[in-house]
Amino acid sequence: MKKFTRISSLACLLLAALTFTLASCDKDDNDKKNLKFSPSDKVGVVVGSTATVTVSGGTSPYAAAPSDTKIATTTVDKSTITIKGVAKGTATVVVTDKDKNSGKITVTVKEGLSFDKTSVEVEANKETVVNITGGTAPYAAETKDATIASATIDGNKITVKGLKAGKTTITVTDKDKKNIGTVSVTVK
Repeated sequence: MKKFTRISSLACLLLAALTFTLASCDKDDNDKKNLKFSPSDKVGVVVGSTATVTVSGGTSPYAAAPSDTKIATTTVDKSTITIKGVAKGTATVVVTDKDKNSGKITVTVKEGLSFDKTSVEVEANKETVVNITGGTAPYAAETKDATIASATIDGNKITVKGLKAGKTTITVTDKDKKNIGTVSVTVK
């Protein structure tokens, strides 16, 4: 009977230790924080271009690892993550902090549209034409500051009209907004 009591006591002691251990692990998991990203955890970037995301809610230093470096690469400077588009596609960037807290950024890399001129100068009340190559028509153009210049599209040609002195950009997208490109405009 003494032997049974010892085994029962030992079993109770082991069960208590196991319960304490499992409870301790559960508490550690609940202490993990999800990192936050600004402006968003969804990033679009053109092949060859970069986008920046600021991470918060964690402890520096941060690390960023893309799921496919053939699509996107990353560099980290303090709390700023720079994402570079390498090839068309989608990748996920896993960001971790010093305390192993983590978060994910979804990156969509698009092919850029090409232009015969990526930068134009035009006088006020005058026009110039930029030719679009690549992508699929129809194209759409949006001027960042429509008080400085306007843009109209006919086929694969963008007609840029200077309205008043200043600088702006024109963003051009193709059918279904699958490809994107920009033209810098200076109006004299």
